[in-house]
Amino acid sequence: MPLPKFIYPLFFLFISIFTVLDSNAQFLKNNLSLFAGLNEAKQNINTGNFSSKFNYRLADYQSNAYKPGYFFGFRLEENSNNKDQINFSLSYHQMATGTNYHDAKFLSPFTQAISNYKADDHFSLLAMNVHYKREIFIDHNEKRKYFLIAGPSVFIRLSNQTIENQANNNYNLAYLNGDVGAEIENKSSYTLFVHYKQPLTSFTKNEINTRLSSLSIGILFKASELF
Repeated sequence: MPLPKFIYPLFFLFISIFTVLDSNAQFLKNNLSLFAGLNEAKQNINTGNFSSKFNYRLADYQSNAYKPGYFFGFRLEENSNNKDQINFSLSYHQMATGTNYHDAKFLSPFTQAISNYKADDHFSLLAMNVHYKREIFIDHNEKRKYFLIAGPSVFIRLSNQTIENQANNNYNLAYLNGDVGAEIENKSSYTLFVHYKQPLTSFTKNEINTRLSSLSIGILFKASELF
């Protein structure tokens, strides 16, 4: 399956970064961070005119709620006192999602809502992020710094589709997000962060529009503090 076109520039960017850093191990040690945390995710689904031979009772699958998962990865960023920074990260996400259907069908004489599409609700994903980071505040004793972040990210699906969705190949291989968030850096050891990912493209195709939004809460450590 070919990759979406918007992924290629990010691949080239990451390859270029690692090619440069590979020749400077000390730089890599000082600028590499490891992170992990929990995520909450939900799919908002519009099936449009999609039809299939399957019928699913929505009462069994509708779940307008965020569900928990986890993630871990690494980040490369500037080791400087600049208020404006750019960082790059790569992470693995294991997601369980709520599934919120915005449209439904009714088959006479039955009154229960149905759908011809059943969304997958568990995913293994690879995320690539490019974030702009802006320092907004330093506390009075200069032990903590406060930042806002924004930028694009791409989720690439690693897990297979369920058999029902494989029949029509309903899921895209990847989708694009716009990210915003806040970070608190304890200068002595760690950074706490909260990032929200708003989908900019659909995770599905075949007239199905699925927007998978997620909230990530985690902690980040400098590699130099761990090794």
